[in-house]
Amino acid sequence: QLNEMRLPLELYDLVNELFPTWLSMFFTVAYITCFAPEVLQGVLRVGTFIAMTRIFNEMGKEFGEGYNEFREMLESSHHLKKLVWVLNAETDLRERKELVESNAAATMSLLHPMSTKQTLDMLPIKVPELTIEHQKVSSMQKSWRLKVPALELQQGTLTVVVGDAEFGKST
Repeated sequence: QLNEMRLPLELYDLVNELFPTWLSMFFTVAYITCFAPEVLQGVLRVGTFIAMTRIFNEMGKEFGEGYNEFREMLESSHHLKKLVWVLNAETDLRERKELVESNAAATMSLLHPMSTKQTLDMLPIKVPELTIEHQKVSSMQKSWRLKVPALELQQGTLTVVVGDAEFGKST
């Protein structure tokens, strides 16, 4: 059965591969059929006639390249469709977030039974001591060191870090 299924696929590939050549030949033969009598009657010059047949041949080659690129684009579009489907699939993130928040609230109430009014979103960020050091790797870089003895940031507030370029603000 696999060989029976493979044959139509091979035939499909062969037809798609030869289609531009067949189409080019069709138009060339149609041109020859239509304008050969005019060449024999002397209305159309032989050089013009031959040049036009070459133009049809070149156009067929160009069309073939464009047709093959179009086929490759269509064949790769199923990957894009699959990606769009995955990105739009339903998730349970909302339920998971609610579960995490309820577990965190339960943990906070166990750790700090007196401060149940404090919400998780308003917990301060506390760093007892912070030291960040960067050694220069090349002559173009600068060495720097940032040392903060204690740092406390409140969530929900705007905190700005300022300094010279390449002094580790992102770090």
